[in-house]
Amino acid sequence: MKFTIVALCFALGLAGITSSEEVLEQNPLNTQENPVPLVLPLCLLPPERGNCDSLNLRYFYNSTSRLCEAFIYSGCNGNGNNFDTVECCLKTCRPNCK
Repeated sequence: MKFTIVALCFALGLAGITSSEEVLEQNPLNTQENPVPLVLPLCLLPPERGNCDSLNLRYFYNSTSRLCEAFIYSGCNGNGNNFDTVECCLKTCRPNCK
């Protein structure tokens, strides 16, 4: 078993697979001046209208455009990418937005 693990580690090293620390060190965008933006998983969800009958103007974070956009929410169900205001949407999904 120990030999198998050592052989696997050696093979991965030959294949050029690096550790996550090495990837972060090599990434020029991952600096204090240019931090890689982290987006909460709920901000990656598509807008979901829900299945009730109300018509409520709400906002969702569009991870493609990186903007908060309006949509109509039915008043129940849906998902977490659903905000009362653009400000709340931006504060949640783009906390470093200036």
